[in-house]
Amino acid sequence: MAEKAAWSYLKNLTEEEKYEMCTINPGFVIGPNLVKEEFASGEFLKKMLMFEFPGAPLIKMPTVDVREVALAHLKAVQIKEADGHRFILAEDSHWLLEFF
Repeated sequence: MAEKAAWSYLKNLTEEEKYEMCTINPGFVIGPNLVKEEFASGEFLKKMLMFEFPGAPLIKMPTVDVREVALAHLKAVQIKEADGHRFILAEDSHWLLEFF
C-alpha cells in the first residue's frame, strides 16, 4: 500500500514538483544489525526463537541480506535508469523452520 501511495503521490504532482523515484521492495531482511533499536525482522525472529508463537506455518520466505538492501538503495541513487522502476530484492527462499 505504501508503494502504491508513493507512485500515486508522484503522479499527482505538477511537472515542476516531480522528481525521480524508484521503489525497493526487499523480502525478509536478514543480517547484522548496526543499531540497538528494535526492528521488524529482528522482532519476528526473536518471537519465533522465544516460542512466543504457537507454531510455525509451513511457508517459504524470500530472504535478502541487509547489506544487499543497503547497496540497492545506494545504486538507486547513483543509476539514473532506476527512475520509474520497482526493484524486488530476494537472494533465496527459505522454509520458516530453517531459521531455527
